[in-house]
Amino acid sequence: HAVSVTHASLLEHLPEAVASAEGLCINGQLVARRLLARAVRRAGVTVVLSGEGADEVALGYPHLALDAGAALAGLAAGHAAQVGVMLPAGDRPGVSALEARLGATPSFLRAKVAFGERLLALTQPGFRAAYPDALGDLVRSVADLPLEGRHPAHQAAALWMELCLAGYILRGISDAQDMAEGIESRPPFLDPVVWSVARRVPVTAQLGGGVGKRFLRAALAARLGPVAERPKHPFLAPPLVAALPGDPALQARVLGYLDGLGAVPGVDRSAVRHWFDDTLARPIPPAEQAARDAVLWTLMSAAALADALRSAA
Repeated sequence: HAVSVTHASLLEHLPEAVASAEGLCINGQLVARRLLARAVRRAGVTVVLSGEGADEVALGYPHLALDAGAALAGLAAGHAAQVGVMLPAGDRPGVSALEARLGATPSFLRAKVAFGERLLALTQPGFRAAYPDALGDLVRSVADLPLEGRHPAHQAAALWMELCLAGYILRGISDAQDMAEGIESRPPFLDPVVWSVARRVPVTAQLGGGVGKRFLRAALAARLGPVAERPKHPFLAPPLVAALPGDPALQARVLGYLDGLGAVPGVDRSAVRHWFDDTLARPIPPAEQAARDAVLWTLMSAAALADALRSAA
């Protein structure tokens, strides 16, 4: 059963999704999960199996293939929605503390550093000055992870699980939205036995030909048919930025959220408005759309969360 949503409905339900997550979002995926859970509950279902963990256990993300030696150009061509969000756009600099420790910075973190730079450009100087070593603090927070001596793809997967899967995907997108609608989601790919088996599969077998989840695809090919070879596509909503030109009603709704940034400390509202006007003023290439979309959703969710916290107080 397909659950159809529009950008307008994603914006409409953003406040309740953000309030449940108690955090920010970089895409309409957060709200889409909430609407999906609502549709499941209305269908009379209360317990579901979910796919969280599959791309971590079987190295399914394109950015992990990049860390294993695949070419960025080929991955970017097939996964445009992830460029600037999970795949780095071009030759991004690494994180010096990770370079010293591991010899390289995982691809997804290079993309996130670039995303952070975009966000920081929209904050007040005092806010940026208050956190002079944010990346160093990030690296120190994962100092206890056993990363040394492991394959770069496994290093990247371990960091992704600690920084993205645990705190954002499982907590904010999955559990928070499902439980708010009375749904219990069970992730079989996070079963310890599955992990124990998967960790004995060589990276070359997991990422055969630069395609992730290779051993899972092979195991299920008889059941899935052509679907088993379908490229990985994460649970991401299409870029909102691409839908804004020519839709004044959608633009007004977005501006309504951006106007609420006055309640968010550190945001330079004039810089945000200039950035938004620039986004509408000219055609934006697809890769740039994805990167700007992550900034836009982060700003809107920050405003929505500030409003929710103020109402709760």
